[in-house]
Amino acid sequence: MDDWLSVAEAAQRLGVSERRVRQLLDAGELAVGWVGPYRVIDEASVRRRASSRPGAGRPLGQPLAWIVIDVLSHPGSAAARPKDRRLRHRLRRVLVEEHSVAEWASLLRRRAVQHRYWGHPGIVSDLRVDRRVSSGGARAAAAHGLDVSVVDDVGGYVDHAALHEIEQDFALEPDVRGDVLLCAYDASLLGAPIGGKPIPVAAAALDLLDSPDVRLAHAGRSWLERALS
Repeated sequence: MDDWLSVAEAAQRLGVSERRVRQLLDAGELAVGWVGPYRVIDEASVRRRASSRPGAGRPLGQPLAWIVIDVLSHPGSAAARPKDRRLRHRLRRVLVEEHSVAEWASLLRRRAVQHRYWGHPGIVSDLRVDRRVSSGGARAAAAHGLDVSVVDDVGGYVDHAALHEIEQDFALEPDVRGDVLLCAYDASLLGAPIGGKPIPVAAAALDLLDSPDVRLAHAGRSWLERALS
């Protein structure tokens, strides 16, 4: 399986136990696919994990990650502010610390859990306009005014509570090489995407960083650098 690793292979690459790799998969820190009943891991996500800078600290959980993304997307505005005192304290600490673009990407990589599928082209084309799906990556970036070419991708961000329903409605089959990518998140969280609308611009820029297209990755990095300056 080119570009895909077993749990044991990923553990060896990362220098951790297989149990720790499974924890990383469950937390959405590594991209997962399926071959029959077996989970396999995207080699690129293992490489990014291995090369992430140690100064970034532990990745933020979804509740704080989406608030930070909302703040980065709406600088100087009354963006999402948590009512929970502990969350407000953690938010202040994160925002006052200086981080590079690579470190922010590492901190915010748990914003959603990736799922990849195969779907019939005649059906999945409707997925882009489904009101339960928020466009991500280049489509979301273009919707926010970034000068990027919209790639012919299929998928987006979906509330994890609607994931199974969408799988059934579009007859999606788990496939490690599939063209359909759905990123599941908790839509009840403050600052999280609203179904049917593009994800926040900061999240779109973070998506672009992972693009194999050099121009898209550069556009994402440039936006984040400006937002953080």
